[in-house]
Amino acid sequence: MTDLEIINELNKSGDGKVVETDKQFTNDLLDPNISSYYLNASKNVIELKLNFKKSVSPIIFKLKHLERLCLNMNKVIEIPDGFNNFKSLEYLELTFDSIKILPLSIFTLSKLKILIVKGSEEIKFIPTEIGNLENLKKLEINLDSFWIAKESISIDVIKFIPKSIGNLKNLVELDLYISGLQKLPDTFGKLNKLQSLRLNSDKIKVLPESIGNQKNLVELDLSLNSLHKLPDSFGELKKLKKFKLNSDKMDELPNSIGNLKEITELDLSLSSLQSLPGTFVKLKNLQKFRLDSDKIKKLPDNIGNLKGITELDLSLSSLQALPKSFDNLKSLKEFRLNSDEIKELPDNIGNLKDITELDLSVSSLQALPDSFAKLKKT
Repeated sequence: MTDLEIINELNKSGDGKVVETDKQFTNDLLDPNISSYYLNASKNVIELKLNFKKSVSPIIFKLKHLERLCLNMNKVIEIPDGFNNFKSLEYLELTFDSIKILPLSIFTLSKLKILIVKGSEEIKFIPTEIGNLENLKKLEINLDSFWIAKESISIDVIKFIPKSIGNLKNLVELDLYISGLQKLPDTFGKLNKLQSLRLNSDKIKVLPESIGNQKNLVELDLSLNSLHKLPDSFGELKKLKKFKLNSDKMDELPNSIGNLKEITELDLSLSSLQSLPGTFVKLKNLQKFRLDSDKIKKLPDNIGNLKGITELDLSLSSLQALPKSFDNLKSLKEFRLNSDEIKELPDNIGNLKDITELDLSVSSLQALPDSFAKLKKT
């Protein structure tokens, strides 16, 4: 049976609908009723996008030339275990709402470079065999993709990542969206080729010290509502350029944050943060800075040393005043300020003549300084 005959069989079966398209394969399922395939010159199907309802036809495992596969499964409870037939598969994306166990044959795909798993919290565990995918460059596990009525069903959520994840030595990008995740293994620090890391969890309280070993990290996004502090090794991430941190429990940042001198974008949503460390002003390459906190009353006096900042967004309900050095931020083009306590702005704020966008939500502000009229670009 040729690949085209297999595709026709899939269409006839009603399990999945496939139509040919003259467009290159994309990751976007634009129509929930239509999938696509892409052929190489020898008429072998090498890229397949397919939707299944209730069951997955095992006939797909006869398409042995596949390099990219995207399966969208609605109300499918179990995936047939035949992925080991895909000897050339480099890209695999699975989207589902009811599956509880991933087929172990997925983790025999020695050529796999990208694995994307988007499902519900019904998935029971991440197999230890994930460490076998040593050529993997991107891994995304998103188990918050579908809303589940937790009050009506019992779910054993994933709490831990297997230590074998440290075997993924070629991993460059890692995205983990697992709300019940409680801890990362110490082997996490072995991912020393990692350049982009996104973690989203409601349960993680601490990060392993070994995270400081990821010295090639350029982009870091931590949405960890229960995180209490950053490890002391955090200052070792000296190639970091973009850092986003969201936590309700963290009340201080380590002094070592001042070592991250390559940072250009910093986004801190820390409702309990009480102050910025003095070393903060060492971030001389900082261009975009967003800070959201309910507790900060004062900014560092020498914040004006951060002369490269072009965008500044301060949502600080308890902030009482802007420091006098504020007018040294001569590169500032966009400035947003939200505060309930500030009564006056610095007299010299008019020196920031490059500001083109200004948004002041300051409920206690009594008057604008005379120099404010100099801001003619706003």
